[in-house]
Amino acid sequence: MRCYRPVALGRLLRGASALLVLGCGAALAIAEEPEDYAGLTAWYRIDTLHRNHNDGELVLEWPDSSGNGHRLMAHADGVRAIFQTRQLNLEPVVQIRANTAYEVERPFELLDHTIFLVYETSLTRRALFYDDRDDHRGLILFDAQRYHRYVSKDPAKTVSYSGKATPRRGFSITVLARGYGILSCRVNGVDLSSGAGFEPAIRVGGFFFVRPTVGGRGDADGMRVAEMIFYDRQLNDEEIAGVTAYLSSKYAIDVAVPEPAPGVAEPPASIAQDFLPAQEQARVWLGTQTEADVNPRAIVIPWQSQLKIDSPFRHDPGEETSSRLICTRDGTSVELFVRLPVRTVAKDARVQLLILKNGEEYLDEYGDSGPITGTNPKWATIDFKTTLELNAGDFIEIVVRGIGDRGHVSIAPHHAALVVLTD
Repeated sequence: MRCYRPVALGRLLRGASALLVLGCGAALAIAEEPEDYAGLTAWYRIDTLHRNHNDGELVLEWPDSSGNGHRLMAHADGVRAIFQTRQLNLEPVVQIRANTAYEVERPFELLDHTIFLVYETSLTRRALFYDDRDDHRGLILFDAQRYHRYVSKDPAKTVSYSGKATPRRGFSITVLARGYGILSCRVNGVDLSSGAGFEPAIRVGGFFFVRPTVGGRGDADGMRVAEMIFYDRQLNDEEIAGVTAYLSSKYAIDVAVPEPAPGVAEPPASIAQDFLPAQEQARVWLGTQTEADVNPRAIVIPWQSQLKIDSPFRHDPGEETSSRLICTRDGTSVELFVRLPVRTVAKDARVQLLILKNGEEYLDEYGDSGPITGTNPKWATIDFKTTLELNAGDFIEIVVRGIGDRGHVSIAPHHAALVVLTD
């Protein structure tokens, strides 16, 4: 596994918008400032405390550098954390103690999200944040001594971001994310994702004291925190690498080159293109970059990639018409091929593929994934072929709907295709 070692020189270069992080003899990542990426919701950086605190002083509040006003304020009944200087690559940290608790000014909710944490703990089962409307619900690191979990009073509603994880000595960079209902986890660039599914929004209302849900302590005693960053979307691999490189350089923490998490992995190699006609045979070959959730409603697939468009067809990639393939000649007979790889962690998911003509008439034939089985994330591919007659002005769209149990089923981007042959 490739890795890079950030050097102290990075601390001198942080004024630049980006710096090249070197290691193992090659340039591996560009360290980007967190605000360079859309969706920044809350950012608790140690620099904002350094301006107003001396070593050993109590932390009464922690400003939010995102500009969204989610400041942390000491809870009236909680213990204050302690500011400690020159702890991590000469940077300060915040020492969390037993019963430390902070309230979030203007609590926020997250559906898809990405959370970056720089922290260390010598103990297990440590709370990070909780729901101010239900303080039995929140995120606990190393719950059950091995899993990063979003927990609830009801054990059946507790779900793990990570598979088995082991606390390591020293500080680490942990990335927790949800995209299209699938959870993932990386620690120092190593993928530890559970691939579990989770649908409800999570609410961030306070930090460092989740009330025990099943038993044992729920606070963050024994944890030291340097930085916490929250986004309201799942960042892609390149963006995660950029923020990770920023944190790695700032705090001199070794990280591996991030690997794709199960929730955003490429389809298995067995999903080949042999079902589809060759591009040189086709009048039309369209692809999609869409990774939309097809449950609980039907969606129309937009086509962003035009590998081939020949008369008598037209495709307008505009926002309102990108899903439409339009015929420009009367009496056109077409053979239509559709390939749609999908993935899910839902227990009994099933997906149908429908063809909608002129925005109002569904063809009688349709494609069906059948029950989607296997290990998480589970994959299925719908290969569908039909023949139809079109006149000038007619257009077709591909509609996908979930018909199994409720649960997220997402399209694999860059692998769905629509191909048309003509006589």
